[in-house]
Amino acid sequence: MENLSLDKIKQNELHKLEAFFKTQYTGTEGYGSAALFDWKIFKNPNGTGTVYTFNSNGTVASSASITQKLLIAHKSILKSAEIGDTFTHQDFQRKGLFANLVNQASHDALSSDIKLIFGTPNNQSLPGYLKKTGFQIIESLKVRSWRLPTSLFFLKQKYKWLPSFILITLNFWLEPFYKISIFLINLASPRNLSIETASKPPEDWEQFITEFHDGYDLVFCRSKDHLNWRYFESPNNYRFLRLSYDKNTIGYAVLRQIPDLVGLKLVVADFGIKKEFLKYFKFLFFKIVSIALTSNIHSIIGWISEDSSVYPLFRNLGICSKDKIPVIGLVKAGQNELNLSGKWHFTIGDSDNI
Repeated sequence: MENLSLDKIKQNELHKLEAFFKTQYTGTEGYGSAALFDWKIFKNPNGTGTVYTFNSNGTVASSASITQKLLIAHKSILKSAEIGDTFTHQDFQRKGLFANLVNQASHDALSSDIKLIFGTPNNQSLPGYLKKTGFQIIESLKVRSWRLPTSLFFLKQKYKWLPSFILITLNFWLEPFYKISIFLINLASPRNLSIETASKPPEDWEQFITEFHDGYDLVFCRSKDHLNWRYFESPNNYRFLRLSYDKNTIGYAVLRQIPDLVGLKLVVADFGIKKEFLKYFKFLFFKIVSIALTSNIHSIIGWISEDSSVYPLFRNLGICSKDKIPVIGLVKAGQNELNLSGKWHFTIGDSDNI
């Protein structure tokens, strides 16, 4: 390709990547800092990743990244990776850069000890993945987004014709409804149940997460090392909620506030609970609602797999989207024994989308 070179970003070149994302990423929360990629690619305890770029005269024109993960598939731990950060400057679009970068990144990753590459492309890039790179949708992994509004003013962004007085009237009743629900839930809370914000992984995390992993056929590893790196050492700010019973960890949730065009949304990046304590998840859920109400949040959002033990709660609340989020995968050649069917646990924190 004329005047274009395919390279792998070195650690001391991340400033070039940051400059590229400042021009290409349009989200309100900002993305692509050198610190973020240093953490994600070079300080990842699951393995060093790679950022592939096409460069024109020393400037990044297109990008794709490989971030290493560990997948627990039917009790076996397999090296896997997520492909993402596929951006192309508008001056270099329709030149095949996307497919070339993805195919090169996938080839290199699967030539190593990585058994599976997965991704969560948006509607714009999904057709390219399916037609030009060999990826296929992982049919067994059924993921839905969900949204619980804590203020209805976010509707103004989509329905600009809505009179403000209608939203004000509806909001007048919405917050008291949540507060009454939280009050009633808290009245029923057992004395030996507690929810606290943690500044580091709980001491009994490995015991808890081992039992949690065993409840699913396929789940991305949430070991203490991974948890510490993913949420406590991240350049982004997360809030970790620990749900305990008799001082033992039985569940958790990870939250992050993100600005958008309306105000603030609260993303539930990750969550889980031991199956035998499933009835206590509602206390954790309404704790999240309480945090949102006191933080001027307009919506609580996240992803959930249909196999999740708490999916019935989300479904019964009517907050799950009708459409599934496509998760794509590419398996190492000859890995016929890699069985991706079974019961999945998957949240937005398993991806690089948060």
